[in-house]
Amino acid sequence: MSPEAQISDNRFHGMRQPRFVLNEEKPWHRIAMYLFATGATSIKEVAKCCEVSEPTVRNLLRQDWFQERVTKKLADNGGRDIMSLLKAEQLNTLVVMVELRDKHDTPAAVKASVCKDIFDRTLGKPVQRIQTEESPNSDDPVAEAQRLEQELARTQKIGD
Repeated sequence: MSPEAQISDNRFHGMRQPRFVLNEEKPWHRIAMYLFATGATSIKEVAKCCEVSEPTVRNLLRQDWFQERVTKKLADNGGRDIMSLLKAEQLNTLVVMVELRDKHDTPAAVKASVCKDIFDRTLGKPVQRIQTEESPNSDDPVAEAQRLEQELARTQKIGD
């Protein structure tokens, strides 16, 4: 896809539309692509390394052609560096979650979900206990069928 193409599908990190479409590739774009594809850095580190601002790097990440190149580079490397890329984005993701939680106009349900997600990722999900009752099994299939029929009749009476 050419840089001039209309942005239609944002699939990379759930990014929003770019603030502006980049019409030509610059040398620092290739450096940024390599850094992201190898998972060695975060947005902040790429911005510092390429001597551009963080919003400029975020805008680059929102370009379809850039997303395709990073994805291709990841595939060329066997995708083995994707965990490093994800780990490098942990802090940025947490910042976004906290910003969502603290925004005045964020719906209460979203705030609650973000808070739950932060707890789940830091403390772990709560243990859910499952209680089972063991009923004696019969070696006699006729007796077992009668027991199951009685149990079914009992549960139907409770439900009525």
